[in-house]
Amino acid sequence: MVSKDCIRVALLDGEPIFFDCLKLLFDQTNFVIVRSFDETLNEFEQIRTLRPKLVLSDPRPVSDAVQLKARLEAARMDVPIVFIRLDPANCDAVRLTENSCGAGFVSKSAVSATLLKALEIVSMGGVFVDPVLKVAAEELSRVENVIQFERGGAGDALPPSLSAREREVLFSVALGNSSKEIAAKMGLSCKTIDTYKTRAMQKLELPDRSSVVRFALLNDWFADLAAELKRTEAGKSGSGTSTHLKVV
Repeated sequence: MVSKDCIRVALLDGEPIFFDCLKLLFDQTNFVIVRSFDETLNEFEQIRTLRPKLVLSDPRPVSDAVQLKARLEAARMDVPIVFIRLDPANCDAVRLTENSCGAGFVSKSAVSATLLKALEIVSMGGVFVDPVLKVAAEELSRVENVIQFERGGAGDALPPSLSAREREVLFSVALGNSSKEIAAKMGLSCKTIDTYKTRAMQKLELPDRSSVVRFALLNDWFADLAAELKRTEAGKSGSGTSTHLKVV
């Protein structure tokens, strides 16, 4: 009999032998592994049927992961997803760590203790990224930024247009604001902000924050802000109020 304190962890499309290994690993812990034996169910239906507290998933394209996460949120089943067996040499797998579609990311070279640590952190509402994947993500970002700077130019045609909300969120991201700060400013939830940010970055094919800043610079987004600050300063000077701006 499963204790009420146990945390149900669903293994999506799990192979029987891997499922059995996880059962042994989770023995004497507060995690219990479950999986669907109905092979006709897709990932969303598996989660809806199993009703887990956490989900374990093998690597998948970022677009598929985002779609699954959005579908779960729409169904009010915001279950944290821990992606496992990620290959640091696979760019698509590494990109998962840069997206808000998951809460845990474990490399294929990780030991069992790393997986358990990831589950413990995620079960408490945190985010876990395997150090091996962090290094790979930083290297991928560096390489892609170099390629973008070599190929990019201020005269490049603009990508698909953004909605007003997406542009506002992306502009705030370019200014260095966190999702929590943007959410407080706009009166929205962090999840909604992350959705706008993800959607905008996908439309513009921007893989990370540094590429967002570069895009903003190339498209003169900060020029409007500078003009607005100048008008504000002029108004304050006219009213006899002195303000000092620190430019970073």
